[in-house]
Amino acid sequence: MIALIIIICLPSLYSLVNISAVWNPYNETSNMKVAVVDNDLGYTSGGVDYNFGKNLSNELAANNTDFNW
Repeated sequence: MIALIIIICLPSLYSLVNISAVWNPYNETSNMKVAVVDNDLGYTSGGVDYNFGKNLSNELAANNTDFNW
């Protein structure tokens, strides 16, 4: 009888743990460290310099203040 009760309650406990773990993932993003490595050297085409890695890094840091870049 005890084994049957445990087997019945086990899925509920599993769900409770998983739901509480993913309920609000953005609640603690200010404490999360994020790193972006930019090894892009860029290139020049037609006299215009392109450096998409640097542009992406700058946009991420400027537009998303929820993370600690």
